[in-house]
Amino acid sequence: VKGLKLEKESQIIYSQALAEIEIHLGDAKEALVEIAKTYKIFKEINPFTYISETKKIEAMAYSKLKDYEKAEALFEESYNLAVKYNQYFELCNAAVKWADMLMEQNRVDEAIEKYNQILETAENYQFYQLLRYCYHKLYSIYKERNLLAESLACLEKFTYIDKKLYNYHSS
Repeated sequence: VKGLKLEKESQIIYSQALAEIEIHLGDAKEALVEIAKTYKIFKEINPFTYISETKKIEAMAYSKLKDYEKAEALFEESYNLAVKYNQYFELCNAAVKWADMLMEQNRVDEAIEKYNQILETAENYQFYQLLRYCYHKLYSIYKERNLLAESLACLEKFTYIDKKLYNYHSS
């Protein structure tokens, strides 16, 4: 947005948003350009509020570029920063994106571990969208593996949360 003067924190949020758009709809290399802008701003302000999310977005870009080793290191860094700064939503979100990358690599057992890793935190903080997503992923994995009891348990939890979200949005 030419001519628009943004405060430092707004610039970070703007670059993060552009990076995520590039990851999902455009060029992951352009996402890394936006992330680099964010890191430059971090030199001017205390980045603790944004650093975990920025590392996660960078990891997502490298994952899309199929540089899984770099992506995994960044996901781990993002997760650990979220733990350090008590950013529970970002902690859960980083773990979910990390698990998705593991699924893409067919590292299913590790992905199951990651999805399960966040369930308690997500339940404690009522991150229903993340819970819904994880339970659906776990349901699908268990169903494919013919683990019917585990699959049914996840489906029931998914359905419960889905209804809860539906009722919330309806009201």
